[in-house]
Amino acid sequence: VLTEIPEREPLVQDKEIYRKSLNKARQMLHEKRLLRPRPSLDDKILTSSNGLMISGFCSAGCALNKPDFIRTAIRAADFVCDYLVHKQSGKLLRSCYGASCHGLEQLEQPILGFID
Repeated sequence: VLTEIPEREPLVQDKEIYRKSLNKARQMLHEKRLLRPRPSLDDKILTSSNGLMISGFCSAGCALNKPDFIRTAIRAADFVCDYLVHKQSGKLLRSCYGASCHGLEQLEQPILGFID
C-alpha cells in the first residue's frame, strides 16, 4: 500500500518559479471551476441506509461497550419511526426528501437495524 507520495524533482529547477507556476495554474483552474454550474444536491433520506447505520451503531456499541453509540442508534431508530413510516399503513417508506416521501421499502436493512 502506498502511504506516502514519492518525492520527485520539479520540472523547473528554480523552486520559486515552480511554486509560482503551480499557484497560477491552480488559480486558473479554480476560476474556470467557478464558471461551471453547481451540481445538484442529493439530500434525500434512504430508509435502507438508516437501517444499516442503526445496525452498525448497535453492533459497535455492544462490541466496544460504548453507550453513546447505542443512544445514537436509538435516536436514529426514533427518526425512522417518526419520518419514514407511512402514517396510515404503518409500512416503511423507501425514502424521504423534505416533506415528500416515496415508495414502500422492501429491503431487510431497516428491519435488521431494529432487531440489532
